[in-house]
Amino acid sequence: MDINKALQNFNDYTVRKLYQTSQDTTQLLT
Repeated sequence: MDINKALQNFNDYTVRKLYQTSQDTTQLLT
């Protein structure tokens, strides 16, 4: 298993999750 690839995937997933969460929060506030 390629560690860099795994880290990249994890990073993408985390960013997407955080982005999704902030989007939801923004909708709740407005």
